[in-house]
Amino acid sequence: RGDGSPRLGSSGSVLLKEPHYEPSYDRDFILTGLFNSLDFLASNSAFYFSAASFVETIKASEPITTTMVALFWRIDQLRPKEGVALLVLVSGVLLSTFDNAETHDDSSKMSAEEESELAFLSVRTALTVMTANICFAFRALCQKRYRSNTK
Repeated sequence: RGDGSPRLGSSGSVLLKEPHYEPSYDRDFILTGLFNSLDFLASNSAFYFSAASFVETIKASEPITTTMVALFWRIDQLRPKEGVALLVLVSGVLLSTFDNAETHDDSSKMSAEEESELAFLSVRTALTVMTANICFAFRALCQKRYRSNTK
């Protein structure tokens, strides 16, 4: 039966209780592994196609992504100190990106086609890294849920 109640054997004797089984434990465990794998796949793909400095700049926004996922799923609430910390983090990421764009201003030497290709690669890398950040956030949430259910 799986409900944890004792069962009677064929001779009328009481058998041991079956362990209570929670299928959500397995689901959370599998989802944790899946999101972890997808995070690494997306991160490594981004490193392959773009400069490590650009990828790491976007990956630095991971706490923002995790917070947004937690707020969207109503798992957490943002306290004032956390909000200030996230604003500082966003400012740092924006400053880093701005500095990166200023130091690589070779657009006068590029054709329109090369500029278009560079813009496409930058957007693709940014989306790939954001996908990795989202996978990291979901991995953390699934892992937290798994650990809370197995205690």
